[in-house]
Amino acid sequence: MSKPAAATLRLAVAACAAAVTLPWSAPAAALPTTALIEGTLSTAGGGPAADGNYGVKVSLYKDAVGGTPLWSEQATLAVAGGQFQHALGSVAPVGQAVLQAAAYIAIAVASDPELARKPLHGVLFAARAGTAESVACSGCIALTQLDSALQADFKSFVKGSDLADVAKSGNFSDLNGAPVMSTYAKVADLKKVATSGSYNDLIDKPVFPKAGSACGTDLVVKGFKADGSLDCVAGAGLAPDLIDEVSNNLIFNTFVEAVESQADIEIPDFAGAGVTTSVLVPDLGTAKKIWFAVDLTNSDLSAVKIELYGPGMAQPYLVYNGGKSGTELKAKFNDDTPLVSGDMNKDWVGKSIKGTWSVIVRDSKDNVAGSTDGKFTWSIAIEVLSTKKIEIKGDLNVTGKLTVGTGASPTDIIEFKNCALTDKTGPCVVSFTPARAFVDAAKFCGAMKADICTDSQAFGARRQSVYMLQASWTNSFADNDGGQWTIANGGTGDDHPATSYYSTPCCFNVTPTQQGEQKVGGVRVLKVNNAANKTWNEAVDACFAVNADLCDKGQYYVLRQQGVVTVPVWSSDHSDNDGNVCSSSVGGTSDDPSPGQQYGFACCATGRTSLACPAPNTEVGGVCVAKVFNSNSYAFSTAATNCASMGARICSTAQSAVLRSAGVLSCPGNWSASHADNDSGYASVGVGNASDNPNDGNALGYACCF
Repeated sequence: MSKPAAATLRLAVAACAAAVTLPWSAPAAALPTTALIEGTLSTAGGGPAADGNYGVKVSLYKDAVGGTPLWSEQATLAVAGGQFQHALGSVAPVGQAVLQAAAYIAIAVASDPELARKPLHGVLFAARAGTAESVACSGCIALTQLDSALQADFKSFVKGSDLADVAKSGNFSDLNGAPVMSTYAKVADLKKVATSGSYNDLIDKPVFPKAGSACGTDLVVKGFKADGSLDCVAGAGLAPDLIDEVSNNLIFNTFVEAVESQADIEIPDFAGAGVTTSVLVPDLGTAKKIWFAVDLTNSDLSAVKIELYGPGMAQPYLVYNGGKSGTELKAKFNDDTPLVSGDMNKDWVGKSIKGTWSVIVRDSKDNVAGSTDGKFTWSIAIEVLSTKKIEIKGDLNVTGKLTVGTGASPTDIIEFKNCALTDKTGPCVVSFTPARAFVDAAKFCGAMKADICTDSQAFGARRQSVYMLQASWTNSFADNDGGQWTIANGGTGDDHPATSYYSTPCCFNVTPTQQGEQKVGGVRVLKVNNAANKTWNEAVDACFAVNADLCDKGQYYVLRQQGVVTVPVWSSDHSDNDGNVCSSSVGGTSDDPSPGQQYGFACCATGRTSLACPAPNTEVGGVCVAKVFNSNSYAFSTAATNCASMGARICSTAQSAVLRSAGVLSCPGNWSASHADNDSGYASVGVGNASDNPNDGNALGYACCF
């Protein structure tokens, strides 16, 4: 037997749907325990349903939509000519508490969705009046059940003459032995505030909070009152999404999450059932806001109808029902465009939207049977208040440890070190910049009293996952030397322009005084390994362990002259020998060495034990400068020994670029800590007109930096 497509419910309640228990026999007839409902069933075409028996589920509800039934019963309806009757409560009795709360009735036919609820009317509620006929009590006796003789006997039990005066008057003065109240409370014994009620008569009045004072336990400052006192509120009163306001719109804990349908779903012409498509939405969090977005094209929008079903919904939201001309519909319903009917905010805000969401699109205009007349894509989206993540819009400067994940693994922890602590190892990375040209990157680091990290520091930072393998500058200009040093610079070019855009790590070059360090010709030395037996990785780690860095080429020149190192050594710029012109500093290392080669090393520090630029030095753009020699008159050996004698070192290529940009270093060419290789002329922003692979004896200027 075909199922009816719809049921029209017409209620005519004839009796109470709940049993009523009388405490004593009532003179009236017993209150009925069922109620008669009548209705009609119709097919999708509007005609009466076929005669026969239909299984139904009848339910009573408190609200018009949503919620669970207060009461339900399964029944079989005999339908004739589309008409049916049913005695409500004939299968499952209806309790008095249900009747008190119920306001709507609904029917579901067979396995079809439940039909729209209908309001209950006065006749059914008359059953509630049955309660007035019998007050629920235990052991009640009505006077009508007592005969006149018994009533007369009761009168003899209480005689007015036997009662005390107070029983008849109710007057306090008729009590025997009443206390003398005047002795209990004398005005003279009371504090003044008891009679005046004035705040000013209180002793030890509380001191109200004033500006600069604490609000107190569990209170936070909301603002200032007119008298200058703090306006304090309970901490719990702050909205959970207030973090963006109090952080000057830098930190956010609200996010937009969306689940999209497949693309370009075709719309059939005049298909009564339309086309249905669904998406499964995971638990995205608690919705602060919800909307349905659709991008649809059709030959005639006035013929289109869109319905949206949320998880567990028997009745859809009517999203769109014609009303527009044209061929394209692109909107966010319940955001920039209202729904035709339904309240998504009431149903979903403050809840999870997890579950299956379905959309039905119908085109009621008959163009070509069996053809399609458009397409659409849709999504369901919410704005959520997250308890799992935050977004930071701006630079993040951290002192201490930044833990990612559980922190159980060393790779979960990114350490931004306070360089005044001697128990920290590794590069002292203070910040990172987005992609910048070399001079801009050098200025950025200098402004933080730092330098672009050396090759060895950058290598250590990458290995600690401080920043990932993206191309980045180092303070020696990040020459990749045959592509072997991507481990340090992330894949820059071999001899690249200064205008290249690379990200940039900035490092502090501050090493507090340590026990066992020594000064050699003015160079602070913390460790020496004068044997060619360590790879690049091993040499870097050894220096990080003493909170230092590999010596640069200028420092190595001094150490080699003093006989501290006699073998080829790793330097902070990875010891490129540039045609053997650097042997006076790094010994006989290779031209473009590979990290796996084995050399000796020494660990050096600048004369800087804190971020302060010690007098009489000068700070230029954050670079602490000991002295500038602004003429092309000095060999590399002179520059290295002079800077060491001041407790400083030759400025790096990055520091020199800052000084050149400021006009402080203005000689035609200058030495740098990495020997002033001009990299095919590209590094002139830091070394001026120094040659590509200059010899030690070339006459250049220089500056000494801390």
